Amino acid sequence: MTYNLQKSEEKRRYTLISILLAFSSEEESLKKLSNTELEHEFNNLKSTNHPHSNTGAIKWITKYY
Repeated sequence: MTYNLQKSEEKRRYTLISILLAFSSEEESLKKLSNTELEHEFNNLKSTNHPHSNTGAIKWITKYY
């Protein structure tokens, strides 16, 4: 692996861990995860905390003219 690619992966890993730590206190378990697993955890976090994630957030209004 080239030096730049390795550095960018390390930077992405550090960023993901710091974001995930803001929502949980499991630092040791996060450090044991691979980059792919960290990405998966991050995507799960994004989807559950998104304001439109539950079905009740968007209400369709049918207008009859």
